[in-house]
Amino acid sequence: MPGLEDLHAYQLTAANWTLDRPGSALWLDMGLGKTVSALTSANVQLRGLECLRCLVVAPKRPAKRVWPKELDGRWDHLSDLSAQLIMGSPKRRARLLQGREDIHIINYGLLYWLAKHYGPRRWPYDLVILDESTKVKNKTTKPWRAINGMRGRIRKIVELTGTPSPNGVHDLWGQMALLDGGARLGNTLSAFRSRWFQPVTIEERVQWKPLDHAQDEIQARCSDIALSMKAEDYLDLPELIPNNVEVELPADARRQYEELERESFVEVEHGGNVAEIEAMNAAATTNKCLQFCNGAVYTDTQGSWVPVHKEKLDALAEIMESWQRPLLVAYQFQSDLARLLERFPQGRVLDDTQETEDLWNAGRIPMLFVHPASAGHGLNLQWGGNRVVFFGLTWNLELYQQVIERVGPTRQAQAGFDRPVFVDHIIVPGTWDEAVMERVKGKRDTQDALMAYMSAKRRGISLVA
Repeated sequence: MPGLEDLHAYQLTAANWTLDRPGSALWLDMGLGKTVSALTSANVQLRGLECLRCLVVAPKRPAKRVWPKELDGRWDHLSDLSAQLIMGSPKRRARLLQGREDIHIINYGLLYWLAKHYGPRRWPYDLVILDESTKVKNKTTKPWRAINGMRGRIRKIVELTGTPSPNGVHDLWGQMALLDGGARLGNTLSAFRSRWFQPVTIEERVQWKPLDHAQDEIQARCSDIALSMKAEDYLDLPELIPNNVEVELPADARRQYEELERESFVEVEHGGNVAEIEAMNAAATTNKCLQFCNGAVYTDTQGSWVPVHKEKLDALAEIMESWQRPLLVAYQFQSDLARLLERFPQGRVLDDTQETEDLWNAGRIPMLFVHPASAGHGLNLQWGGNRVVFFGLTWNLELYQQVIERVGPTRQAQAGFDRPVFVDHIIVPGTWDEAVMERVKGKRDTQDALMAYMSAKRRGISLVA
């Protein structure tokens, strides 16, 4: 059984970082051991009576699988720690809270309930660990308000994430405010914005564009409490090989797409009937254009959709035929999933069961369909394959990166594989697919990607390299 002496030097560095600060963040890439580092620190504080009770807050899947596994005899130096997962009905949760375990583990969806259950006066946790802390980046959410309301009762707070600012440095204020009460980035979100951002209206919504000096200054102000580590600096990682699979739309489909993009309206024929596709605003037009690129567009708000082409399905079939090994396929819309299941009946949808994960890792699922929002934290899929195909792309950079990391280089190295990881993006050039690609490549934030696409469109050039 591994003990403290088996921790890597960088994991001990991370553990010590959280010991020395009342509020701290570990911005560590996946695979560097954020969980064991945080628990090692917690063990020292609990055993030394510096803190008396610990609360771990995590997304639902890691709360159920990852954290209990780390505490279930895996590490010798943590074997004395007792823990309890707090889930189930309200009555069952209240009963479980009566236990005197060192650590209680709960998911973000129940955090507000927990805060109301105790209230500020009875709150028992003086050490709080927030796993995947981007869940508390927004001060208007219930998890953020719950922790902030108890902040006066919390002696030590630790935030863990590998992607602290997936949508840009604007994401940092909420996380840092929980750590230091606004000392570094401003007492209020308004003050933070007025100092480092300017408002920009994109698609009828106000977004906050960082000033030229913002990123360097914000990062510098966080550097004394946020420890950042990249996997490539500490692990010998396999290569990550991205690839764009470009597909051309048939002439009729291209004409319909251009009309939809230009007019926010188009009529398409299907099964002898004519379906009207209409977008009510710029954001809806963008969404329907992305649906069109994938091959099916919703015609109403009740979930009805009409197929418009099968080019991406054909491209995926070619990848599957040439690869002849399991593929992890990311889709964006439910209409995509319905068509994928019809075209590839041997595929299976990722669900919340351990059986599906085990079958994939055993190589018994040739094509696993995942939505980025459900294929994130707590999933270990590296044994099942080393190729990801994005049938449709997501604007959310964090979700995009999380899908890749399910089988990515760090996970492959952890599993003992010395094999590259292939990432295919099936895209339609000259469409909104290009704008999303610019976003997920990390070259631009969302608003810049939108503006770059529109500018390139006007000049008649392609963003796709």
